[in-house]
Amino acid sequence: MKASELRIGNFVQDKKYKRAWRINHFLGVQVVEVDHWMFEYETDDCHEPNIYDLEPIPLTEEWFERFGFEWNHSRTAMIISFGTSKKIVWESKIPKKVYVAIGREMEQVNTNGVHKLQNLYFALSGEELTLK
Repeated sequence: MKASELRIGNFVQDKKYKRAWRINHFLGVQVVEVDHWMFEYETDDCHEPNIYDLEPIPLTEEWFERFGFEWNHSRTAMIISFGTSKKIVWESKIPKKVYVAIGREMEQVNTNGVHKLQNLYFALSGEELTLK
């Protein structure tokens, strides 16, 4: 994972324990300050991990639900709509895929981590993707 693909507010996980963290700010090129985000772990004090100690969080149904995506009528995809005609669609069949739909056009995108989903949503909507 490269620091250039991260933004303040992105969720990542530590490689060792696979705990989810939210980036507070960057302290240099390779060091970030994170808050421990309570997913199913106890909190601890903030620390300053090196960017190489962190990795993307895999996209799962649980993350899409926490971000407010809703199942379509056949439960084969989760969708979040914004603006007048924009959607991000997560197809839950294997292989799982993420699509961006603008109007009638739909295109698959390479979004292989929670932070990339957050960045995609921000790029399309101009707003942060928040937990519900």
